[in-house]
Amino acid sequence: MDSIRTSLQQVIDPEIGINIVDLGLIYDISQTNNQVCVLMTLTSAGCPLQDMIISQMRQHILQDHPDIDDVKVEVTFDPPWQRAMMSPVAVNLLGG
Repeated sequence: MDSIRTSLQQVIDPEIGINIVDLGLIYDISQTNNQVCVLMTLTSAGCPLQDMIISQMRQHILQDHPDIDDVKVEVTFDPPWQRAMMSPVAVNLLGG
């Protein structure tokens, strides 16, 4: 699933300017045959950019992995996102 995670690093949260992987928004990635399922969260439940972020996720996965036919994205808020989920890279970019 590392190659899928690498594809998702190309998706930038437009409000924060950091990719969704380093923000800690990706909870799980699984693949069954030619379908990838991504379990993710957002920084807030009312995020107005949810559809755009999911669309970009699908676009990058399908573009980078021609063997994948379908991408399912499930958004959950359990557990809710918190700053502690960010990678050290993201924390550093946001000034510690």
